[in-house]
Amino acid sequence: MKRNCMILTASVLFGLLLLMTGCASAGPKAPIETRAGDWNAKTAFGELTMTINDTGTAITKIHININCNGISGEAILAPSPWSIDENGAFTVESKTGGIGSTIKGTFQGDARKATGTWEVHGCSGNWEASR
Repeated sequence: MKRNCMILTASVLFGLLLLMTGCASAGPKAPIETRAGDWNAKTAFGELTMTINDTGTAITKIHININCNGISGEAILAPSPWSIDENGAFTVESKTGGIGSTIKGTFQGDARKATGTWEVHGCSGNWEASR
């Protein structure tokens, strides 16, 4: 009987520990409206600025400044807006001035950081924006 009680107690404590670990790792999730505004990221071959709408659900403008593979200059990607899904993820594919661009990313749950990858005219790399 004492052994069964110890096993039951250990099982309950282990279950509580798992529950607490899961809750702690989830972290607070900010309202998506806190994504609104400009996000700036610098990379090895340029920088990008994304403007997010007031509701935090779409990217309304992306401005890129690149210097890579013989291309140097600025562009505003079109068409827009591009949707941000319920998990904070997005993909932007655009062809402006004959140059193809793909930008992928995810906004973190606390709406203070966004990370992703981008490829412009054969150059590719990671980007990170925080505020």
